[in-house]
Amino acid sequence: MILNQFTYQKLFLILFISLLLTSCVDKLERPLASGSQPEPETEELKVVAHLPVQIDSTDYLLHPIGDLSLRSSGYYSSGTSAGVYRSSDAINGRFTNIKFQQVDSEEMLTLTNEKVIITSVQFLRGIFQNTGKEFLLYEVCDRDSNGDDKLDSKDVSSLYISTISGGNFRKLTAKDQNFEEFTIIDEMNRVYFKTREDTDGDKDFDEKDGSHIFYIDLGAEAPKVIEYDPLKG
Repeated sequence: MILNQFTYQKLFLILFISLLLTSCVDKLERPLASGSQPEPETEELKVVAHLPVQIDSTDYLLHPIGDLSLRSSGYYSSGTSAGVYRSSDAINGRFTNIKFQQVDSEEMLTLTNEKVIITSVQFLRGIFQNTGKEFLLYEVCDRDSNGDDKLDSKDVSSLYISTISGGNFRKLTAKDQNFEEFTIIDEMNRVYFKTREDTDGDKDFDEKDGSHIFYIDLGAEAPKVIEYDPLKG
């Protein structure tokens, strides 16, 4: 009799646990009531301007322009935007354009009409002190090289130059080469820079690909990019 009572209690406990698990699974699989599901996240880009930056000893203000990313999830909205980070004669951030204004004028000139992402701007002060010429050097993403329909750090980087007023904005690197680094030799008024070419065609610029070294003499009357190979010199 005691054995039978224990067996009944055990069977009752197993049945209770089974019913409890079934109820929990049913709640997990049951869809939310209409109107209670969050809306899919959306993103909207809004163009915004940052506060102007004046390079010391120059007569121009630089107004960086960027995209403010507005995200909405159905419950809330938020906005994020890359800031402007200045270090000595360099400006860093993530800008879609720059507008230039002379300090004694209200007129603003736009750097480019092309779709680009500018990540750094460098004033070449040593060359200015030697020659009186005011140049800005830019690191720019200007082409959707990986075909994902957007410009970002995964695309090739290019090196550009302009005057302090934003005029004569031109590309120094070749179209199919990824800019890697530069150095300035003030005594020679030269900017040296290195690029990498996708020689194996895998759309990945790495150590397996060929590299190139160039310089531009900004003290010359008509500066031009010259490639050279130190290994052959």
